[in-house]
Amino acid sequence: MKWIDWFEEISGTARVIIFTLCCTGVFASSTWLTVALNGDGRESGDDRHLTFADLAAQFFLPGWNRLRPHLDVALTGRRAEFEAAGGAIDTRGAGWSVGGGVLYYLSRSFALDATLLRTAGELDRFADGERVKGVGAIDVSETRFLIGVRSYPWR
Repeated sequence: MKWIDWFEEISGTARVIIFTLCCTGVFASSTWLTVALNGDGRESGDDRHLTFADLAAQFFLPGWNRLRPHLDVALTGRRAEFEAAGGAIDTRGAGWSVGGGVLYYLSRSFALDATLLRTAGELDRFADGERVKGVGAIDVSETRFLIGVRSYPWR
C-alpha cells in the first residue's frame, strides 16, 4: 500500500476540515455558502473570563419544511483570563472549529439557530499585553453548544 506522506503530517483537526469540505463538495449542487461572524463569552462569579470569536464558513444542506441544517468550518480566536495563586493569568490563541447545526424558521425572516462546534488549538500566555517568551503553548480543545437567533429583514 502506498502512503501519502504529506497527508500523514496533517493534524487531526485539519483532516476533519478537509473531510467536511469534501463532503460538502458532494452536495455542491444543493448547498449554499454563507460567511458568519460569531462572538460569545462567559464570566463566572470567581472572576474567570472566557471569550470566543468565530469567522465561519457555513454550508447549508437541503432542508425539510422549517429546518435547514448546516456544516460549519471556522477560524476561532480564544481568550481566557483568571486569577491563580501566582496572580492573574491571561491566555490567548486561535484554532480551527468544525461542527454543524440547524436553523428552525419561525417565519420567513426569523430563525432559531442551534450549533455544536468543536475547537482545537493552542493558547499562549500573555503578561502586560505581551506574549511571555520561553513558556510553551497549552494545547486546548473545547466543545461549545450555541443557541441564537437569526433575522433576515430583507426577506
